[in-house]
Amino acid sequence: MACVASATTSSSYSSFTTTFPFAYDAFLSFRGEDTRSGFTGYLYYTLTNRGINTFIDDEKLGRGKEIISSLFTAIEKSRIAIVVLSKNYASSSFCLDELVKILEYVKGKGRLIIPVFYDVDPSDVRKQTGTYGEALAVHENKFKLKADKLEMLKRWRMALEKIADLSGYHFKHGDGYEHKFVAKIVEHVSIEIKRATLPIVDHPIGLDSQVENVVSLLNVGSNDGVRVLGIHGIGGIGKTTLAVAVYNWLVNHFAVLSFDSICFHENIRENSDKHGLQHLQKTLLFELVGKNKVALTSVREGISMLKQRLQQKKVFLILDDVDQQEQLDALAGKLDWFSPGSRVIITTRDTSLLSRYGNTIMYELDKLNDKDSLELLSLKALKTNKVDQSHLDILSNVVTYASGLPLALEVIGSNFVGKSIDQWKSALDQYRRIPNKKIQTVLKVSFDGLEEFEKEIFLDISCCFKGCELTNVKRILCAHHNVDSLDYGLKVLVEKSLIKIDAYRGVILHALIQDMGREIVRRESPKKPGKRSRLWLLEDIVQVFEMNMGSDKIEMIHMDFPNSEKEIRWDGEAFKKMGNLRTLFIRHTYISQGPKYLPNCLRVLIWEEYPSASLPLDFHPEGLVVFQLPSSSIGSVRFLEKRKYMSLTVITLDGSKLEELPDISGVQNLVKLSLNNCVNLIKIHESIGFLDKLSLLSAQGCRMIKRFPSIKLNNLEYLRLSGCSSLEHFPKMLGKLKHILEIYSDDTLIKELPSSIKRFCLLSHSSIVKHTASCPPGRIFMFPYEEKVSFERSEVEEEQGSSMAPLEEKHSAFKYEPFKADLTRFSNVEDLDMSEHNFTVLNESLKELCSLKSLTLDGCLELREIKGIPPNIKRLSARNCVSLSHASKNMLLNKELHEDGGKDFILPSSSIPKWVEHSSNNDSISFWFRSKLPEISLCVVVEPPVVFSRTRICPEFIINNSVCTPEHIESVETSGQLEDHIFIIDPKLMKSKVDEVILENEWNRVVCTVKSFGLQRGPAIKKLGIHFHKDRSSMENIQFIDPPLHKEELNMGNFQVNLQQQMYTASHERRLSLDLPLGMSSLNDNVNRESNSSVQDPCVDDLCTLRLGLEYIDDLPCHSSSERDYDSDSTLLILASNNTANDGERDDHLRMNSMQLSLRPCWQEPLDSRKQGSNSVQITSTSYNIRGAETDESFRNQVDVSQDDDADDLEMEGFYASLDAETNVLSVSPNEETKEALKIVLDFFTNNNDDASVFLDAEHCSTMKTSLDYLSSLSANDGLSEAMRALISEASTVFAHCSSSYIEANMKVESTAPELLRADKLKAELEHNKNQFNDTVASEKELQQKLACLEEMKEELEKQIRTANANIMASRKEQNMTRKRKRDIYVEGKALKAQMDVLNQKVPHLQHEHDLAKVNQEKIKAEWSEFGEKFRKTVVE
Repeated sequence: MACVASATTSSSYSSFTTTFPFAYDAFLSFRGEDTRSGFTGYLYYTLTNRGINTFIDDEKLGRGKEIISSLFTAIEKSRIAIVVLSKNYASSSFCLDELVKILEYVKGKGRLIIPVFYDVDPSDVRKQTGTYGEALAVHENKFKLKADKLEMLKRWRMALEKIADLSGYHFKHGDGYEHKFVAKIVEHVSIEIKRATLPIVDHPIGLDSQVENVVSLLNVGSNDGVRVLGIHGIGGIGKTTLAVAVYNWLVNHFAVLSFDSICFHENIRENSDKHGLQHLQKTLLFELVGKNKVALTSVREGISMLKQRLQQKKVFLILDDVDQQEQLDALAGKLDWFSPGSRVIITTRDTSLLSRYGNTIMYELDKLNDKDSLELLSLKALKTNKVDQSHLDILSNVVTYASGLPLALEVIGSNFVGKSIDQWKSALDQYRRIPNKKIQTVLKVSFDGLEEFEKEIFLDISCCFKGCELTNVKRILCAHHNVDSLDYGLKVLVEKSLIKIDAYRGVILHALIQDMGREIVRRESPKKPGKRSRLWLLEDIVQVFEMNMGSDKIEMIHMDFPNSEKEIRWDGEAFKKMGNLRTLFIRHTYISQGPKYLPNCLRVLIWEEYPSASLPLDFHPEGLVVFQLPSSSIGSVRFLEKRKYMSLTVITLDGSKLEELPDISGVQNLVKLSLNNCVNLIKIHESIGFLDKLSLLSAQGCRMIKRFPSIKLNNLEYLRLSGCSSLEHFPKMLGKLKHILEIYSDDTLIKELPSSIKRFCLLSHSSIVKHTASCPPGRIFMFPYEEKVSFERSEVEEEQGSSMAPLEEKHSAFKYEPFKADLTRFSNVEDLDMSEHNFTVLNESLKELCSLKSLTLDGCLELREIKGIPPNIKRLSARNCVSLSHASKNMLLNKELHEDGGKDFILPSSSIPKWVEHSSNNDSISFWFRSKLPEISLCVVVEPPVVFSRTRICPEFIINNSVCTPEHIESVETSGQLEDHIFIIDPKLMKSKVDEVILENEWNRVVCTVKSFGLQRGPAIKKLGIHFHKDRSSMENIQFIDPPLHKEELNMGNFQVNLQQQMYTASHERRLSLDLPLGMSSLNDNVNRESNSSVQDPCVDDLCTLRLGLEYIDDLPCHSSSERDYDSDSTLLILASNNTANDGERDDHLRMNSMQLSLRPCWQEPLDSRKQGSNSVQITSTSYNIRGAETDESFRNQVDVSQDDDADDLEMEGFYASLDAETNVLSVSPNEETKEALKIVLDFFTNNNDDASVFLDAEHCSTMKTSLDYLSSLSANDGLSEAMRALISEASTVFAHCSSSYIEANMKVESTAPELLRADKLKAELEHNKNQFNDTVASEKELQQKLACLEEMKEELEKQIRTANANIMASRKEQNMTRKRKRDIYVEGKALKAQMDVLNQKVPHLQHEHDLAKVNQEKIKAEWSEFGEKFRKTVVE
């Protein structure tokens, strides 16, 4: 089984890969007077000529210089130490010290030492005899009286013994040539250090952390078997770069000495194609085992030889860019090829190749984050990592386009060098239209390796289905290609890193991979989209539809343009030319009219908001598989009636205007039929009740249906009739529903369910029966062996012989008595729904349900006690369990229960639990963390919605200004709450996104906002809290206050407040005990209620609360006055002291407590800035006294005060505390002037409470300001209470703020009015412009049609021209041949003429001879005739 290691790119760039620890390849240690000018000098010369960087002391330190730190540094930074042990080596203390350091620095670090015994017997060195014994004896005599020197002598002797035990070279004069001996040493050194680092990319952004991860996974140096690590990812992501970096790290850190051989085999795919597998085997044999010029007759012979050699050596092998199984078969077949301790790295795009080794470590390279992408792009394009603001926008656009692919960033960045911003923009627009060829070539390698069918699937997804849900993609593409399953093809695409399946089961792929696929389809016909296999771009579809430019090449059309308002205006005839169209998908697209023709070859028809009332009359697609027309105008589907559509499996007509479902008995293989919200649907044909393969039948919200056909559906799993408000009777069952999972018949007129319903809910299936009617609830039936069980308020009657026993016989008894059922019968249940019942107690047997993970108790209004919690519960919903006791709530909100996280709880409560470390009184909260994102639980207190509507809340997390989405929480339902509820949820954030945005070794800010949604107004978020799981989160790395502020003391008037985390936490816990706003505690840890105590500690009577303000404080860690406006109410807590307490120690104690209480932000004025002295006001209050920590337990035992009651007590006691403060003042009456000023202020507020225009009256405002200034200047001796003066101060602040703001707003109104008028005028002009545009568009379409005709004429003319050109070329060719023939004939004629001239000269002589020969012939003829006659006569006679 493969191990998986995820790889995320980090922005940090340490020295992990770039540091080169060796300054020298070799260090020479020798006795200068013995060998400097001879053997060692020649050895040094030969080493340097071979390119081996060698340290020799006479060049680097100078002759005769003592050994100093520079020499030791040279030893430490050398790969190899060559020690030339000559006869007088031991006589030099410098040489011996060198030897000790060499053994310490080099041998101790696992590097290499080569001893050379030059004309010295190794045994003399080991035993210290001969010249070595003599030299050491001299040293010993010299050190007799020096103990430290004798210790040094001991180290020398040990060093000589160790060096003699090492394998080296022995040269003795007379045994051979010295130059050959030197050559052997140099060759040895060359082999040991030949592993130079390989060249790597110029800007290895984010590479170091990757190298560190890989090296850690390899565990180099361990002999724990063979480890294979596969680095995989899409093309151009940096797999080879990472492999090179790992190789370089091994070379630089001398980890190569942990292996007998090391090899980087690059470009396996390319070299295999060019040279074959045998060539790769020969190369590997040479690199790993030194076998040069190997003659291999076959790949099998190479496999045998490699296996034999590799088993004898510990090797480090990197195979780069492997794409075929045969390559691994030939080069690294199985684990038993390798010796224990060997390491193999394979880089590939195809993860299926890595499964052969069983325990392969899978290391996936992910894309660069935006920060690193921007840095890499800037370095390539601008040669700097400092981005100028003028370049930021275009660079950011490129980063978005490249989607974190390093190859794309480097290619585009290199193309941008030396060009202007306008040229950059133009180039980027071009890349978006036509991808860069270099990027396209690299990415297309994976595509080229696919089989034909797999290529088709990939092109379908890249063009049309990126981001779609996997189930829908499978259903559509299986139908499109007429196959039963796509599992294997999709698996191949995932293995080859072309697509991914995300956590939400969505099909995703990299943006440039998608562009690559789309470019392949575009190149099918670059200029004419109507001749491509797939259409998905709006402009291409508009051109094809409006100009009827389709063809039989088109197989798939996908329209989904939610952000476009463009209407496709066509004549409905475009599909006539599309003879091979198999999939038509239309959603979020405006089309002017319905089609007049649809191809009968369609297999998938999905058209949302289909504009026509019917389909074309000649539309009979016998191969149709998926038929979905949701929210359409379709009123009839008569094409289904009485015809056989054996392929059709899905019919969805949700929200359509369908009035009647006809006879569909011909659709025998139908699996899903959905008619939800067809409000005009009146009649459903009886045939649907006999579709044997139907598994889902849904007609929810069909309000006009009064009767539903009888059902005989053996494979039905889901029957949903909810909201059929006219339906009076449940469908008649004609057989067993053996596979039923859900039956919904709520919100109907069905008064009772048939008694036979129990037969359909067999114990071998998990069944949910949901039925609400006007009749009272009856019996509840148990399904004890189910994984998911639901108890619904249904009228269900017991049937004879049923194994499902009723829990209670009578509803009246059931309401008051405890839930007495033996819940242990549900031992296998995972999901238990007991909503909307009237039981009062759940007994302790609930604890024994070890398999239970989800418990739903929604609407159990009478439930008071829950006496146990299942041990493995993950989800508990107790919505509107309004009678639930405080003890039960406390048990459900127990800290230990939620400490391990992973739980989602909902129950009535109006307060955050005390164990929650951080909370806020609104819908937003923030904190800081470093190193690792802590694991948290989110606590949200939600008010009931104002109106009854469907409402929900959704948490959103922003880390360093980037939105991070929770993995499994999209939104939480909050509808129908009767009172405040607390939601405890575990929002695990998507790790890939978090890793992209967090800053390493820095503080990261997290802002959590809970958004609410509803049809009219979402629920109000009262409170928000975050609990940090201690076992997985270090509180040392978490702050609730901005860490920059956290580092310095804040000066607040007379107090020096060091806002430490511990102080905040303590304040937060005290605040929770009284339910105060964030940042306000219950005055002190020592607050208590002991009003009857006769002896009061000065701290008891010295403190009281006059005002608990700033209800809008939402988050303490703000540190800028611009972040929040506190002018209207700047006091958190006003503290006053009783002047009966004068003891200095007590006063110091009071000041200390005051420091702890003053949690006001640093921008506020000092707490006592309006006081003359710390003890100047006498106020008495017994509402809040000081309570010692030792009285906490007794206080809890005296009064049972719950968290929910604390806020009410505080409000009541605060009211009387304020009343006491106002009445208990010095007995001084205000004078007339003061009364007059108060009257003016009072009249101003009273008379103008609803009319803010008074702020525009300068005279009134001036009088008001004068009065407020006068009242603000008064002291306590002027007859005003402290509370009144605080109120006046607040009024002054509010007045100043409101008056200035209103005047400013009025000026804004006056200044914006002309612009608004202008806007109305522009609106009218824009409407006129729109009409002109529409007219122009119509004209443009006419011109386009003319242009299309001209284009066709042009094509015809071009065809004729091409034919004519071909004829001309043929004629010219024939003409040339004729001219050549004519020339040849001419030459031949001249030759004949020459021959004739020669013959003409011989003709007279020849004629004479001819004539003589003729005469001679006549003579011979006569002689012959004469002789014949003579011969005849003689014979006859």
